[in-house]
Amino acid sequence: MDHRQRSAAPGTAAGGFPLNPDEVWVEIRRPRAGAPGPALYVDRDGTLIEEVDFLHDPEQVRVLPGVAQAIVAARSGGWLTILVTNQSGIARGLFGWAEFAAVQHALLNKLDHGNATFDAVLACPHHPQGIGRFAHPAHPARKPAAGMLLTAAARLPIDLRHPVIVGDRS
Repeated sequence: MDHRQRSAAPGTAAGGFPLNPDEVWVEIRRPRAGAPGPALYVDRDGTLIEEVDFLHDPEQVRVLPGVAQAIVAARSGGWLTILVTNQSGIARGLFGWAEFAAVQHALLNKLDHGNATFDAVLACPHHPQGIGRFAHPAHPARKPAAGMLLTAAARLPIDLRHPVIVGDRS
């Protein structure tokens, strides 16, 4: 099966996924209004779930111990929870947005109890070793750059003076 991206109109990919003009996944799951507040930005692979190289199979999603409780605690404290993830497997043509979406669906289903959810999910497919339109030496959305954080803050009432970012590496 060919998992590489097919061409699509700006703002969508094959399947109508929530991509911005830079083809970064920007999914606002729980729109909010009001005064800016704190946000917890969390990496996915190796932080929320077990690290699997180029994860594209939802059957391989294993939520790490304590993750659901930590998300619930943050949300109970009034924090917005934002998932931010680099996805170089898409850049390299190893899988596409459909596989990313399937993995996300599996993750969210496994967390779907209590208040363990995310206000937004952002994913950057760009990588220096990417192919085609995803090849980029230093895309501003790719972590550790702040592009995904700023995009979330432009769409949700987030106070960026004191962001908290949790990940397994830079």
